[in-house]
Amino acid sequence: MSAPCELDDVLLTPRLALIALPGPIIEDVIRDGRQAFREHVGVDYPPEWPSESSHVLGLRRDQIREGTDHRWLIRAAVTRSQPVMVGRVGFHAAPDADGVIEIGYEIHAGHRRQGYGLECATQLIHSAEQLACVSAVRASIAPDNEPSLRMAERLGFRRIGEQIDEIDGLEYVFERRAPPGRGG
Repeated sequence: MSAPCELDDVLLTPRLALIALPGPIIEDVIRDGRQAFREHVGVDYPPEWPSESSHVLGLRRDQIREGTDHRWLIRAAVTRSQPVMVGRVGFHAAPDADGVIEIGYEIHAGHRRQGYGLECATQLIHSAEQLACVSAVRASIAPDNEPSLRMAERLGFRRIGEQIDEIDGLEYVFERRAPPGRGG
């Protein structure tokens, strides 16, 4: 019997709770609702967040409707002491047939340069790499996004190519192989 390929609903770091957002919560956010999000996450989301992430929110809602487990997709990053949402993190999809997943994150402007992005990415990657269904994690980063390029290097990613994203333009593609002998 193989081990389940599931992440926990809440992943904890020393400073953050990474809380998975199920479909109904995403729907509520897209419609400018706040109550369901507040009840699920424990804090309100920043006023600029839904409009800045509307494309991503719509994609994740549709993936959940099509059957993707929401725990892979989008999480609110909330500080544990004096709770406030500082950003979002998640994977673009569940692992593909080869066990590859792609990470994405956004830290809100007022909370950048405090290590939250690195803390989110480290925990999410570590949690996924414990599962036998994950063989590698990818990250696609714009060539001028120096903070994310430095973070990819710190996390042990290596550049494997580049691509043109229809929204973001040129991106460098990085990959980090999961360590052998874990999961299942």
